[in-house]
Order: sequence, then C-alpha cells, then structure tokens
Amino acid sequence: MKNFFFLSTALLICLSVNGQVSDSTNNETRNIRIYCKAQDLENVPYFVLVLDKNEIEFDNEKLGLIDLGWVENINVLKDEIAVKKFGSKAEHGAILIKIKDKNLKDLKEKLRTNRW
Repeated sequence: MKNFFFLSTALLICLSVNGQVSDSTNNETRNIRIYCKAQDLENVPYFVLVLDKNEIEFDNEKLGLIDLGWVENINVLKDEIAVKKFGSKAEHGAILIKIKDKNLKDLKEKLRTNRW
C-alpha cells in the first residue's frame, strides 16, 4: 500500500508539473517544461511536423522541443486514413503538427542545437 501511494503521487507530480523561472537581472520570465516518462506506450501514433510544404517524421519523445506558440494547427488522422497516407508505420494513426511559417527558422535552430 505504501509503495502504491508513492508511485501514484510520483505519477501525479510528473503529469502536472509546470513552473516558471524569474531572472531578476534582466527582469524576464521563462517557462519550464518538465517531462516524465513512466513507460513506453504500445500504440503510439506516427508524428509528423508540417513545415511549409514539407512533412518531416519525428519521434514523440522530441515533442518538448516544439514551443506551443509555434503551432498553427494539429490534425489527427485515424488508422485507415493514416495508413493510406503514410503506410504501415502509421497503423495507430498519425498526428500532423503544422508549424507557423514565421517560426520555421526558430524551430530549425532548436532542432539543430538539440542534435535532432
């Protein structure tokens, strides 16, 4: 019972952590994202970044590199439609994340610096 309590508390903390850092010298506030990975998901969808007219496959563990303000829209393709478009790698669906044109340079820089 004690182990269950600690495990459930840890999972709740991992799923709900959000914070801010304040830089008093520059009077700036920055958001911090904390991600926890408890276990691998079995039926992970196929993730695609839509950059201008290009579609780029990416790993779901890299989602934290995308600033939410850069997202123009998100489209979800269900199983059969996703397989028609992307093949068997999208058997569990596909999530297409369209990045705003004005943020393409920022995203490319972030991906380059994170060795993606």
